Parts: sequence; structure tokens; C-alpha cells
Amino acid sequence: MTLTKTDNDNLSKKLSIRLFAIDRLQKSETEPIRVLDCFAGDGLLWHYLKKESGHLIKHVGIDTLPKQGALYLGDNRRYLHRLSIDNYDLIDIDAYGVPYCQMKILAEHNYRGIVVGTFIQCVYGGLPYAMLEDIGYSRPMVQKITKLFFSKGWNKCAAFLRLLGYEEVYVYHCANKHYFCCIPTNNG
Repeated sequence: MTLTKTDNDNLSKKLSIRLFAIDRLQKSETEPIRVLDCFAGDGLLWHYLKKESGHLIKHVGIDTLPKQGALYLGDNRRYLHRLSIDNYDLIDIDAYGVPYCQMKILAEHNYRGIVVGTFIQCVYGGLPYAMLEDIGYSRPMVQKITKLFFSKGWNKCAAFLRLLGYEEVYVYHCANKHYFCCIPTNNG
């Protein structure tokens, strides 16, 4: 079986969660919203949101391939360590999988802006061992009964996000894809 990565699958859900995040920023339409898009691709989502939201959006994209929406080319984890991420109101981590490393980096840098993203638990259901360890499951415990610890992946991801200090997490569920918005306790 071949799995195909689909850019902007469930487009309405992705747009809705981002429009919700824009509203939570409570900025006037003339005050710029600074967005760092870690999986920018061609930048279609944010291009559309610029038109539809009525807000002035300053989009900076990162992608591993030279795409129209990417200002920075390469691994977004390296850029998250090197950029002044506090200059961004919103960070978008629309990953093909579990954006554990990106969320961990944001926490290490004490980022207190809004984060939107996608959590996808693949067909075989794996989760990052490090994330499971962060929420209290030891590696030997997980390896003994992986099916048990890999089940209900979104619940484990939500527990990890709470551990990082995001008490408000809003999510749209679409089968194994979860589109989320994390609001830090000091915002909104």
C-alpha cells in the first residue's frame, strides 16, 4: 500500500482553525499579524487567509524544498532554534505526522504566542517515544505493549501540550488527522 501525502487535505478545517487563531490574537485589521509557517509549501493557506480574514498578515515560510511560500529553505527545527521566534504572533506547524520536535523547541525557547498545527497518527499508529516519555511512560513500558501506548494518540498529544503550558487547546478531528490551535495562558 502506498500512502500519499496530501497538501491541504480538509482545507475547510485547516482554514477554520487558523481563522479562529487570528480572532484570538485580537489585533486591529491595520495591525500586522506576524506568522511563521514551518511547513510552508506554496503558502496557499496563508495566501487565502490574507484575502479572507481582512487582516494584514506578514507571512514568513520555511520549507525543505524551494517553494513559493518559503523564504527559508531547510529543516524548520534548525530555524526554530536560530530565529527570534518571539517576533511572531503565531507559529504554524502543519506537519505530515506528529510535530513533537517543533513543539518541544518552542517550549525550550519559552514561546508564548499562538500555535496552530496538524497532528497525524499514521496508519501503523506510531508515536514519538520521547513524547510518551515526557508524559510519564517509560520506553521499556511502551515497548512491552506498544499497541496499548500508541492507541488514542491525540489524547497523548493533548496531554503533552498541557505539559508544555497550553491549557487551551482547540481541535477539529478528522479520522487520524487533528487540526489544533494552542492558546498560551497569557494570551486571550
